[in-house]
Amino acid sequence: MSRITWHGWTTHANADVYEELLATDILVEIAAKRVPGYHGIELLRREHDSDMNFITMTTFESEDDVRAFVGDDSRAVGREGVAS
Repeated sequence: MSRITWHGWTTHANADVYEELLATDILVEIAAKRVPGYHGIELLRREHDSDMNFITMTTFESEDDVRAFVGDDSRAVGREGVAS
């Protein structure tokens, strides 16, 4: 298994809207691409004093499947197939 980890953040006031955008638009669009080896995506939300942090973890069967998803951006694929 290989995973892409993405981090984003926003203000407390925008957190619910940001999470809804991720959950109902962006993550749905990623799943709809039907990339070979795609196993799913997890969305995590964590509150900090100054902002809200969001993390998505997208899981694929292999590093080759991650590369098929991210394309030619070699900076996106790190050791052990983990991109961030």
